[in-house]
Amino acid sequence: MNQLMSKTAMVTGAAAGIRRTNVRRMAEEDVKVAVFDMLLVGCAALPADLADKEMGSPCGAGQGG
Repeated sequence: MNQLMSKTAMVTGAAAGIRRTNVRRMAEEDVKVAVFDMLLVGCAALPADLADKEMGSPCGAGQGG
C-alpha cells in the first residue's frame, strides 16, 4: 500500500469490519485517514486502537451508536 504514503484517504463505514481493518493498515503505512461512520461509538474508538498513530478528530458525523 506504499503508493498511498504521504496521502490522505477518506473511509466511510470505518467503525467495523473490513473498512476498520483497512483504516488500521493505512495508518500503519503512514497514510492520513479521515474516518466517517454512523456508528459513532466504533468510530470514536479508532484513535485509541491506533494510539501510536496521529489520527486527528475521532470521527466525521453521524446519528446513532
